[in-house]
Amino acid sequence: MNSIFASNHILSVLFLVSATAACSNTSGSDDGFQVEASEVMPLAPAVPVFEENDECAEEENPGSCFTEQFWRVFQRDFDDRRQVHDSLGAWLATLTEERGAETAELYFARAQLGMALVLENSDLAVLTTIIPDLETAIQYNPNDPFIQIWLDTMSIATAEIQGNEERVDALLSEAFAHVEQATEYSTQSTLIASLTGTTIGLSKDSGAPERTLALIERFDCHPAQAETRAARTCGRGSHRRSCDDWCRSS
Repeated sequence: MNSIFASNHILSVLFLVSATAACSNTSGSDDGFQVEASEVMPLAPAVPVFEENDECAEEENPGSCFTEQFWRVFQRDFDDRRQVHDSLGAWLATLTEERGAETAELYFARAQLGMALVLENSDLAVLTTIIPDLETAIQYNPNDPFIQIWLDTMSIATAEIQGNEERVDALLSEAFAHVEQATEYSTQSTLIASLTGTTIGLSKDSGAPERTLALIERFDCHPAQAETRAARTCGRGSHRRSCDDWCRSS
């Protein structure tokens, strides 16, 4: 595989994975608190717009501040992405206390921001930070299959680019097992959406495309599920809602 094709392949994978995250919005938090935005973009559902703050590490609640800054640069202020990516990483490196899922989400956010930088800002320098950030997020929250699926897709893409077919096969087995580990917090359709964009593009000999098509038929947004999805829940965390609504907005 030549280097140009390899670069285009991984950027395509990053786009497909990043698009899943971008379908979420920040209109609420896990405890039901509604964010007050300074202005609202003309989208449905509304996307809060946060003000710039380059001193999150000095705030009373740095984690909340960095979360807002992540969404600001992920969705709007693209030129500020590298600054937020680097300052978030510097602050995370100072943490000495176990903070569990909260810290996991911040490492996960930094990994998503790294993907956006590579894809949309052509900042390849941060490419090597993405997998370590996902691995650290899993260390803090090993029970969330959504983060694991993101790590699976990055690892599969990397092994594919390196031409390591044996590792690709092993990673695929793990990924298709992880997609069956949905929780109330991270629903299965969220996992399916995050994995299949990568696996559908692998070689036919790997068996991945065939397994992917079978998985997509179980996806709540698939036409075959139209009659039953209204009774099910899709999404992740505070963004969980009826699969009908989720499928329309995603």
